[in-house]
Amino acid sequence: LRPGGGSAYQTGTLAEATDVCAPDGSATVRCSAAGLSNVDVTANEDDDDTLEIETRAASVDVPEGSPATFDVRLTAQPAGDTTVTVAQVSGDTDITVDSGASLTFTTGSWNSYQTVTLAAAQDDDAADGSATIRCSAAGLSNVDVTANEDDDDTLEIETSAASVDVTE
Repeated sequence: LRPGGGSAYQTGTLAEATDVCAPDGSATVRCSAAGLSNVDVTANEDDDDTLEIETRAASVDVPEGSPATFDVRLTAQPAGDTTVTVAQVSGDTDITVDSGASLTFTTGSWNSYQTVTLAAAQDDDAADGSATIRCSAAGLSNVDVTANEDDDDTLEIETSAASVDVTE
């Protein structure tokens, strides 16, 4: 601003309120004074919110034959609907995503956790398996959760008879 057409500018300060949305925004600020032409200035926001996938757990124990859950949400408000896909990507194939394979977050529900249910199928081995469960969405970094199977089978030696007769 240069009052009276002088060469010294006066500073006007713009400030942006803290928000929870990730997209950068912009606004037009109009400078006006009686008898002078208006001047419009565009202010562009450099938003510090980062849109990411967040899980409430980095790992989860899944009892064989039973479900286990973990929760997923976004860290900032998206510009529009964001779908997070949840899938088993490696490891023990007995561990699967039972529900919550597709989670939709809106501009109004982005910060509410949504539940993913995992299942570990019954099998005959006594080994505890593990699998990587990946949460992914277009344009966002993947988040992996480790699912650890808690096997309910025990390893035992079994014979067909408690005793046998051996002739000499």
